Amino acid sequence: MRLQQDPAGSRPGSDGFVRLLARIGCAIIIFTALSTLYVDYVSVYYAYYGFPYLFIPERLGIGLVALSILTSFVRPNLDDVTSLLATLCHFFFFIPTVVMFVYAGLFPAIFIWTIIIQALLILFSRVRFDLAFRGEVPLNVLQVTLVILSLAGLAIAINAAGIFSLNFNIFEVYDRRAEANEADLGILGYIMQLGIQAALLLITVAFFNRERFYTLVGFGFAVLYFGYTGHKSILFWAIFLVGLLYLARFKNKFIYFLMVSTVFIGVIALAMDTELGGSIANFLIRRTLFTPVLLNQYYVMFAEQFGYLNWSYSKIGLGIFEYTDTVSPTQAVGHYLTGSDSNSANTGMIGFGYINAGHFGVAFYVAVFFAILVGGAALAKGKGVEMLGAALMIRASYFAVTTADLPATFLSGGLGYALILLLIYPSRKAVAQPLSNRTGITRFEGRAPNSALDPAN
Repeated sequence: MRLQQDPAGSRPGSDGFVRLLARIGCAIIIFTALSTLYVDYVSVYYAYYGFPYLFIPERLGIGLVALSILTSFVRPNLDDVTSLLATLCHFFFFIPTVVMFVYAGLFPAIFIWTIIIQALLILFSRVRFDLAFRGEVPLNVLQVTLVILSLAGLAIAINAAGIFSLNFNIFEVYDRRAEANEADLGILGYIMQLGIQAALLLITVAFFNRERFYTLVGFGFAVLYFGYTGHKSILFWAIFLVGLLYLARFKNKFIYFLMVSTVFIGVIALAMDTELGGSIANFLIRRTLFTPVLLNQYYVMFAEQFGYLNWSYSKIGLGIFEYTDTVSPTQAVGHYLTGSDSNSANTGMIGFGYINAGHFGVAFYVAVFFAILVGGAALAKGKGVEMLGAALMIRASYFAVTTADLPATFLSGGLGYALILLLIYPSRKAVAQPLSNRTGITRFEGRAPNSALDPAN
């Protein structure tokens, strides 16, 4: 493994002072828009769901200083998993955390842990590692294998739901999901989850390599999985991953991302009193941005009241401690929050780490997560497929930070499958060999450029 300092990260002012101010300005605009949405919408209509309004004036200055400092160091590139995750978490997890720290009385410990995680993401996005691993499987074999796995999972989903129960009504997804949860599939449930992950991996690999046929096949699987399971996130992530790889073709992709995010959140804040604006604010702002932060707080409160779980519900605990509850930790916290047994509260490494072992648990999860993240990024760089590695790992990595227990991200989140695929993916890194000592011409031996990111295409 070789350590390389990223050229773009070695000069903090290389993107220009004006661009730096614009970046901080956009972050403050997003903060202001989200603050407006929280104060005037979320805390008003969803106070019963645990979203309080508790403005603490002295925290406003602390939050804005922390926001400005970290924003100034966010790497203005989206070309590998660490820089992409640092950007997504900064604007869609860190800023909502600052908002709730100021306006919802969020525990300072959660705010500090979020700063630590974001600072580490920024650090590792600027310092690159290069891991050489030569094992590889031909691309066609990989794609055919992903098709077979997708088919196997889809067959289980169809058998569980019934072949004539295909339903694309987005307003009935929760009923369909409840029916699916009642079915005890056992080991077949894991195979179905593997099939879902395989379909998303197929879409990512095929689009990256401009394989239109396999891209369409992957999207077909995603649509059918949605129709038979009711999980709309399958379609969302399929579209997101393709959009991410398409955006990667542009030189100023970070600027485009920042502009679109700022305008989108700003428009929602202005239109939240309309029916459409309120619906978007509920689903995309409250549930996606603020709920993960809120659940971190409730996981901490649950642990302080009932004690640490010490991974007694998981194989990580090695059976040392007995898990005495009759429901999972996510259901227990969901009941603690809402009083309903039907709600499941999923959170990320801060909440799950704390509920298991307090601050030591959070530190343990953070250390393990960053070892995996940096290792995956180094492996992708060593094979010359940094952007593919980003697309393969970003979904599970973002879940690990915001909405999933770290061990779960390896299976249901797909992080383990992404790492295996990167291990066996064909290397695209050319090997430079001198063609003639006399002419000084260099010949490059390697694969012909045929990916979605190659300039020649």
